[in-house]
Amino acid sequence: MLIVDRIVDGLAVCEQDDGSHVYIAVSDLPASLREGSVLVQVDGMWQLDFAAEEARRVKLHEQANELFG
Repeated sequence: MLIVDRIVDGLAVCEQDDGSHVYIAVSDLPASLREGSVLVQVDGMWQLDFAAEEARRVKLHEQANELFG
């Protein structure tokens, strides 16, 4: 699983589970890609994982609420 950190000069900068980064050409990724998208590789092709993305957003929102009340 990869998380799109940012998109720069036609490259998606993606964070891996271990915190390291990989760079993937945007042309090799789904068209609806955006910062925060979760990518999984299925049969050698990158796909968006909408359920994982939503779960991450909910978790981050909950954490922000705990910090800032």
